[in-house]
Parts: sequence; C-alpha cells; structure tokens
Amino acid sequence: MLFYEPLFLFLFGPAVYLLYFFFGADRGRRALILLAASVAFYGWSEPLFIFVVLASVALDLIVARRVVAAETNDARRRAWLALGVGANLAILVYYKYTGFL
Repeated sequence: MLFYEPLFLFLFGPAVYLLYFFFGADRGRRALILLAASVAFYGWSEPLFIFVVLASVALDLIVARRVVAAETNDARRRAWLALGVGANLAILVYYKYTGFL
C-alpha cells in the first residue's frame, strides 16, 4: 500500500483518522491506534518493516524519557533530542536510499 493508492486514500487513511479522533483525549489509546496503523501499513507491503517500526518506536520512547528526565539541563536535553532526530533520519536514509548505492 502506498500513500497515493485509492485503498489508502479512501479507506485506510480515513478509518485511522476517525478512530484517532473517536478516542478524544485518551492519549494512550490514540498512541496504540497510531502504532497499530503503522504496523498494518508497513506490514502490508513488507512484513520485515514491522520490526523497523517497532525499533523506531522503542528508540523514540527511550529518547523521550531521557529528555524529560534531563529537565534542568538544557544541553543534555538538546543532545538527546539531536540523537533521536539523527537516529530516525539514519533509519530513513538507510532504508530509503541504500538501494541506489
């Protein structure tokens, strides 16, 4: 499934959008809906990518907790944030562009 396919545009995307807003302010359920939608989306084309999504989620969770824990030290917070952004960009670059090399 790709973002421009009718299945995504008219069925999958709107269904996830409606489910996301149906749960209102319940952040835990909203996060689970987005995680399940991501796993379904990436699993649709290549089930191996499910592990990449789960690894990225775990990495982001660890980085977010470290950023919150370093609330008094701005330099440390920026370093953790830079690490998180850099790691996500590295994952994107690796899976998106290594085929060209």
